[in-house]
Amino acid sequence: MTEHTTATRVLIVDDDPDVRTVITRILQTQGFDVASCATGSEALRSVEAEPPAVALIDLLLEDTPGLVVMNRIKIAAPYTECIVVTGHASQESAIASINLGAFNYVEKPVDKDDLIVTVKAAVGKWSTGKALRQSEERYRALAETAEDFICLVDPSMVILYMNASAARNLNGAPDDFIGKEICEAMAPENAKWMMRHTQEVLSTGSPVRAEEEMSLPSGTMRVSVRCVPVHDESGKVASVHGILRTMDAQKN
Repeated sequence: MTEHTTATRVLIVDDDPDVRTVITRILQTQGFDVASCATGSEALRSVEAEPPAVALIDLLLEDTPGLVVMNRIKIAAPYTECIVVTGHASQESAIASINLGAFNYVEKPVDKDDLIVTVKAAVGKWSTGKALRQSEERYRALAETAEDFICLVDPSMVILYMNASAARNLNGAPDDFIGKEICEAMAPENAKWMMRHTQEVLSTGSPVRAEEEMSLPSGTMRVSVRCVPVHDESGKVASVHGILRTMDAQKN
């Protein structure tokens, strides 16, 4: 019984047919859907047709340098994790490739256990990223249909995202406000408390709840305000997610 019930695609790019065969057999025993190419140009065509989760790329391809192939694959399929395959003599190049975006490297002759562990780790990272992107897409779909005022603000108080409902309340479209500072997008009295709550979240790293009077072109309304920190991979607050919800009927 294989570990993966749904086969995850792995692409091997190596001009040595024996290496391709060995790696293919090892990965197929783990349940992966394996494709292989002998040249960089063939690999790019394969990636454009069906982006793999992971690409194993020989650094010393005959037609195109492996690092060039890796770079082109990352352009064509940004979410594909790349693992370079190298001989001991080119280990420095393999390490340099990690600085250029490779997930990791494996040495020739390929060690079965090392290969499996490295590929599974790369697939794990790819799977996590895929789940996060799907979650973000679902959230964005919900946000776009919500009546709440929803926005995302960076530490410099620039609006990174605004949903349609928020933009409508400000008599515009989301693109009219995204990229602007809060003080440019909102009325001064609204911007003042929104920036205060945002700064508190940035400073403390904790959510903030409040009630405010919001001035709009159509009148004023009482809103509940919730500002939540969004952390980056290092744990720092990278942005603040703001949700404003009407508390009572709009006042004219």
